[in-house]
Amino acid sequence: FYLATEERIGSGRAGGVGKGEGWTALAWVSIGFGVLTKGPIAILLPLLVVVPFALRYRTLRSIVDPIAFLLFAAIVTPWLLAVSLRIPDFLEYALITETAGRFSTSELGRTGPIWYFLAIFPAAALPWTLVLAGAGRSCVRQRDSEGHLDRRILFLLLWITVPLVFFTLSQSKRPQYVLPLVPAVALLISAIWQNRANGFPGARWGSIGLIVLGLFFVGASKLIPSLVPANPEVAAAIPEPAVILGAASVGGGVLAWFAHRRLELLLLALSIPVAAIPFSSRSLMKAIGNDRSAEVLADAITAATDSGARIIGVGVYPPSLPFYMRRTMIVATADGSELTSNYLTRHVRQYRGFGFPLRRIDWWQEALITCPEPSVFVASVEDAVAREALERLNLIVVTDKYVAYGPCGLETLAQTEH
Repeated sequence: FYLATEERIGSGRAGGVGKGEGWTALAWVSIGFGVLTKGPIAILLPLLVVVPFALRYRTLRSIVDPIAFLLFAAIVTPWLLAVSLRIPDFLEYALITETAGRFSTSELGRTGPIWYFLAIFPAAALPWTLVLAGAGRSCVRQRDSEGHLDRRILFLLLWITVPLVFFTLSQSKRPQYVLPLVPAVALLISAIWQNRANGFPGARWGSIGLIVLGLFFVGASKLIPSLVPANPEVAAAIPEPAVILGAASVGGGVLAWFAHRRLELLLLALSIPVAAIPFSSRSLMKAIGNDRSAEVLADAITAATDSGARIIGVGVYPPSLPFYMRRTMIVATADGSELTSNYLTRHVRQYRGFGFPLRRIDWWQEALITCPEPSVFVASVEDAVAREALERLNLIVVTDKYVAYGPCGLETLAQTEH
C-alpha cells in the first residue's frame, strides 16, 4: 500500500503513467491470505494504518481498486463457501464473537490492564525500542523537500502507534498481538540511520539498555524462577540461560557503546543478545518441551497397548497426544473447554455423539464398565475421583500432568473382577 501511494503521488506530480495498481493488487492478495490464516483482523490491521496515510495525501485510490478486490474475493470466497456449507453459523461466529466480541467484551477471558501493551511492546522489540527512544528527536526532524515530515517516517509511525492504540483499547490482550508492529520498528530505525556517515542516533541508548538488562539477568538469575509460574523442572532450568543471556547482553552493550559510529559493528553488537537466545536457552526449551509435550505419555501407551486401542481422555485433552499416537482420541467433557476452542465450547452439544470424538462427561464410566474394545484412559493427576475408579486397570504411566491406565477390555475386566 505504501508503494502504491508513492507511485500515485509521483504520477500526480510528475505526470507519469504509473499509478500503483500492481502494488494495490499485491496488497489485497496478501490480505486475502492473511484472512485465511488469521481471520478478519488481517483486513482491519493494515487498513488502520494505510487509510489515515492515504487520507493525508489524498490517495485513497491506492487502496480502493476493483481488480484488487476481485483478487481478494477469489482467494477468500471459496473457503467461506466451503465452511458455510458445512457449518452454517461459523461465519457469524467468526465476525461477531471472535472479532467484534473479542474487541469489545471480556467474554473470551483474555483481558488485561490498560497499560498491558505499553509494557509488552517495548520488551518485544528490545533493544531496538531503546534505540528508537533515543532517536526520537532525529526521527521527527526528518523532512522532505517541502519541509513536511518524511512520508516514510509518517507511515512507519502510523504503523506502530495506530495498532498499538487499537490493541490497548481491545478487551482481548495477548503478548503476541504486538508482533505485527516489530517490523515497523526495524524499518523506522533503518530510515533514521540511512545515509548517516558519522554517528547513529539512539545507538548509545540501546547500548546502555542492554548493559542494564544484562546485569539484571545475571544478578537476579536465581530470583527469576520465583517470579515465573513454572513447574520445578522448568524453574530449575532458568538460571543458567539467564546468566548466559545476561553476559551476552552486557557484552553486546559494551561493544555497541564503543562502536556507535561504525554501522556494521554496531548492528552486530546490538544483535548479539537475540542471536544468543537459541544457544543459551537449549536446556530451558527442552524443559518446557518436556512439560508441554505428550511424547512420554504416547511412548508409554504405545508400549503397553496395540495400535488399535482407543484413547479416552477423562476431562483432559493433551494437545500433542493425537499427533504422537497418529490417531484421534475420544474426550469425555462437560463443556469442551479442554480443546481450548471458543467455538466448540459454544457448540459442544452438536459435536457429541456418533461421528465426533466428544462425549458427555460421565460417558467414560460406562466405557470403563462395558469396555467393548481395548481402551486406554488418560486423566489428570489431580483428578482423585477418576484415578480411584481407574485403579482397577493397570497403571501405564504418570507424568507431571497426566496419568494413563489400561488397556481395558472384556477379557481384562473379567480377569480383574475374578
